[in-house]
Amino acid sequence: MFYLNELKARFFLILFSFVFTFVLVYLYKETLLFLIIKPNYSNLTSSDSFYFIFTSVIEIFYVYIDLVLFFCFQFLALYFIYHLFSFISPALFLKEFKLLYYMIGFLTLSWIILLNLLNFFLIPMFWNFFLSFQNSYSANLHFEAKLNEYLKFYVSLYYLFLGYAGLLVSLFFLFYYSINNLKLLKNLRKIFYFSFILLSTIVSPPDVISQVLLSFFCIFTYEVFFIIFLFKFYIKQVTS
Repeated sequence: MFYLNELKARFFLILFSFVFTFVLVYLYKETLLFLIIKPNYSNLTSSDSFYFIFTSVIEIFYVYIDLVLFFCFQFLALYFIYHLFSFISPALFLKEFKLLYYMIGFLTLSWIILLNLLNFFLIPMFWNFFLSFQNSYSANLHFEAKLNEYLKFYVSLYYLFLGYAGLLVSLFFLFYYSINNLKLLKNLRKIFYFSFILLSTIVSPPDVISQVLLSFFCIFTYEVFFIIFLFKFYIKQVTS
């Protein structure tokens, strides 16, 4: 009954936090929308007329609701992970506690790094690539940004790179649990390389530079993990 009451209390805390966060985020929805537009602000303001279009009277309202829910779910996910970790941590051994603690910390760090990479490098690069087509024809083509489609574009890329953060965490703990069998990981290197290139080809725009950069990032991360755990393996062998 004690654990059941604790689960109920944590559930109501999460529910209250979601409602409070929803109201708070809705009050600052214009600022948050600007933060999403900001990575492409210089591209969208390259012309004299900078604007977004909408084709329905209630479309902007739906965009704001989608935006608020998007931010709320991000905060809710972090808060849920905190409560889950706090609930199960007393039942863990010290080694399991440290492993889960480092796993959450590494996932958070990877999420922050990839989020900054997405906002300040990849989204502007993707936007420049797609906008370049309007200048590749003799006809007078003019791009008009639709607000809801831009939000969908941003959210889809965000979840894509959140998946990349999960990939980094998976690679880290793959090496962590395979420290005594690094020969197998070395033999599987070609398969990992092919998987990285295939994944980058699927998720990146039809641009060779983007595919090469994403593939290089995944391969570089793989090699860094391999070298780190290789040194750790040799140090463990020497000290033992």
